[in-house]
Amino acid sequence: MRTITEKLAARLKVQAKEADLVGLKKLGSHLNRLAESKTRPTGDSYVYAEADFKNDVEGPLWDAIIRIADYYDCNVDPELMQRSIEGLAQDLVKAVSKQAGIKHGVGVFEPVVPGEEVVEQVLIEVE
Repeated sequence: MRTITEKLAARLKVQAKEADLVGLKKLGSHLNRLAESKTRPTGDSYVYAEADFKNDVEGPLWDAIIRIADYYDCNVDPELMQRSIEGLAQDLVKAVSKQAGIKHGVGVFEPVVPGEEVVEQVLIEVE
């Protein structure tokens, strides 16, 4: 898994604690596991292209398909599964984006394209 910002890791830890407090143990467990991801300082320079993002979303879906095929000891059509994965990944990204209030499709860490003006990002954190 790629790194996440320290800010996101801290948020996940708080959300995990809240989930545990209200009895959502399974959710808390998942959030705690994710909060233990490798972190990078919030605000550090980081490049994350859309193609890499799509691969990172689709990869775990392939893992799930292999788990299903192994569990049921069955064969799957890889081409059909790839099309299914692409659709599921797209639907998942849309659903999460909608829930999070994202109204554009450009990631904040995408590389600068030729001719694009580079704007320095200033991050201010208040404790």
